[in-house]
Amino acid sequence: MRAVWVLPSLGLALAVGCDRPSRPEPTPIASIVASAAPTASASAAPAPTAVAVRAPALTLKERRSGAGGMNLSDFSYRFAGGEGSVWCVELNPAQVHLDLVQAERPKSLRDVVGARLPAGDYAVINGGFYGRDERPMGWVVARGKQLAPKTRSGGSGIFLLEAENRARIVHRDAKLPKELPQLGLQSIDRLVDDGSSLVRPRESAPRDARSAIVVHADGTVALALAFDTRAVARREGNAIYLGAASSSTGLTLGEWADLLARPRGKGGIGAKTALNLDGGLSSSMLVKLGEFEGAVHPHRATTNALVAVPR
Repeated sequence: MRAVWVLPSLGLALAVGCDRPSRPEPTPIASIVASAAPTASASAAPAPTAVAVRAPALTLKERRSGAGGMNLSDFSYRFAGGEGSVWCVELNPAQVHLDLVQAERPKSLRDVVGARLPAGDYAVINGGFYGRDERPMGWVVARGKQLAPKTRSGGSGIFLLEAENRARIVHRDAKLPKELPQLGLQSIDRLVDDGSSLVRPRESAPRDARSAIVVHADGTVALALAFDTRAVARREGNAIYLGAASSSTGLTLGEWADLLARPRGKGGIGAKTALNLDGGLSSSMLVKLGEFEGAVHPHRATTNALVAVPR
């Protein structure tokens, strides 16, 4: 979709990218009712202090379980800025195989993964940002092979899956092992570190559909996606098709970071660390758990996909 850089030292956020010109970022959120759990990682750069602000309230509508211990929580939220849904898939890398699929050019999420989807359970979410040249903006590593180089413009955060299925999110400048990880994805931008939001409050900020990957303190991972009801162009059963409003309605980046960071017991997702993915017009998720099969289809495209399948 487009790229958003958060520059804590300057108190600015810059949007660069595929769909819309840059706009400033805003006020985080604060009071939510959710479900999840927190592994973590050191970060090479100091983070700004999180600021508590009013937030939408999440209400659990339904929870579904599948093979490999994967769980989908479907939440709704309502607040002054609007109302919408959050899909959150929790998984354990020791029980679930995580893979990254890179497309030759941006496509819909289903077209990116194509025949990679198994007949059984799975969870898929859109990946990182891409530029006007349709190439990934940052580092991409899949199955131990580098598909795109690390860049400063690719974002401040990197999701890593290393030996023994260790998942972590680190700063772009963190010292990395000499050997390539099993999976590496750089994206714009780190949202949560050590359980606190990294996004400063703003007086004004764009609202978008949002997507992120979370690592909890216990080493489990969550794939999370949020969208506003006004962004839904149509529904067909459990399939949701987002329209152009997915890039103008929903949560601000600060609200999204705050929602992810807040502990479960206090109504948040409970992230120890979290990395923003390419939301807005690229926001998309595919889930099949047991008898349930659902999808959030993007208004436009994504360049790569994170795929979770039971081992």
